[in-house]
Amino acid sequence: MNQRKADVNLVTGTILPYVKTVLRHPRLMIHFYENKAEFIRRHVSIELRRAQSIYSLSVATSLDETVRLYKKEIICYGNSYLYGICRNLKPHVVIETGVHYGASSAFILQALCDNNFGHLYSIDLPDVKYIRDNGKSHHDSIKPNHVGAAVPNELRGRWTLIIGDTKEKLPELLGTLESIDVFFHDSMHTYDHMYFEYKTAWSKLRTGGLLGSDDVFWNTAFLDFCHEKGVEPHVVEDTVFALKKA
Repeated sequence: MNQRKADVNLVTGTILPYVKTVLRHPRLMIHFYENKAEFIRRHVSIELRRAQSIYSLSVATSLDETVRLYKKEIICYGNSYLYGICRNLKPHVVIETGVHYGASSAFILQALCDNNFGHLYSIDLPDVKYIRDNGKSHHDSIKPNHVGAAVPNELRGRWTLIIGDTKEKLPELLGTLESIDVFFHDSMHTYDHMYFEYKTAWSKLRTGGLLGSDDVFWNTAFLDFCHEKGVEPHVVEDTVFALKKA
């Protein structure tokens, strides 16, 4: 039974996403057997062009609509909406935690490139294992040299990648910045860690700046934080964001 469960997890968690990607982009079929980092890099490059096209044709009138539009149109990468948001907000300073192969980083960086200004700071602790709030173990398995591998070389001029624990690196980074415009959490999803990141980033987030988070239904950290600060959370599927009031 355990072996059967392991086989199912292998198919649904590893092979099935590849199959879906190839069905969406048949041209990637010839790259199906490349290493995962290279395959993802090629896939992200295709979706970056799609993100630009969506933005050029978009009639979305709110950030909520922008998130929904990108989640609908770019199924394989749910965080593609970060491109649309960063094009709209035109941020000078963006911070994200949790990089993995760097798909989200690439969408942000493409937006900054197309805006012709702005810088992204990314913090990541690769190959980390931790216990979720529900007691289950979680492992973000990735080779350290593959962190950010999906980010095209031409976008890296606006990018600073910091390797380490955000509880140490985030306060250090914020200490060097006057303010930030966008903060996006996608690192360790435990209540204490998420709340720490929101609270720490909020202190430097400018008025009108955006605080965002992925995988918000793992716990209530974001909703509790918004309640404490008296701001409205905007929930779209498994993503949530809030704008800082004056």
